[in-house]
Amino acid sequence: MGDLHRVGHGRRLSSRVHLLLLTAVALTACAEGPRNAPTMSTEAAVGNSFLPPDRAVVAALYETQRDHYTGAERMMVLAVCLENEGFAAAVRGNAIQVRVPEEQEAAFEDARANCSAEVDARFPEPEPPTPEVEYRFNLELAECLRAEGYEISQAPSFETWRDSIGNARVWHPYNDVAPLNLSQTEWDRLNMVCPQYGVG
Repeated sequence: MGDLHRVGHGRRLSSRVHLLLLTAVALTACAEGPRNAPTMSTEAAVGNSFLPPDRAVVAALYETQRDHYTGAERMMVLAVCLENEGFAAAVRGNAIQVRVPEEQEAAFEDARANCSAEVDARFPEPEPPTPEVEYRFNLELAECLRAEGYEISQAPSFETWRDSIGNARVWHPYNDVAPLNLSQTEWDRLNMVCPQYGVG
């Protein structure tokens, strides 16, 4: 598996807001697709619901031994690890917000890679969602995007959608949003309000 990757290239800032979005399926996979594509944006419009990671929760997690851990649990551990490396982090569900001074960009990349590897080694990822679960998630995602004012095509039947998995034309709500050339800020905001990944 590869490392988390970055999308978006905003203007240079003295301090950047790094937003790590995690699918519950994989922390460090870089495959392009709805099942396992974590992303990181350097200039994200984030809300006030990001909170410092709960160190007591993370300490308790280190005392457990399970077959897999949820995406939110894995992100909480990652946030604490980043803080231990000197980068203040805040968490909301499957996302972490980290503000990184420009001169510490390289150090942050190293810390992120090391922490991602530690989390993957100690806290196994969940199994991929079943087609039924993923289909229901996409239906809810479509409704979320419509509530934000975007026109989303009607979903095909479950059987038609299931048979098209792996096809470039498989129905996904964000397929109707991607061609709109949204600003990076709006794209990041929309992905926070209606996360396109997070089944697990």
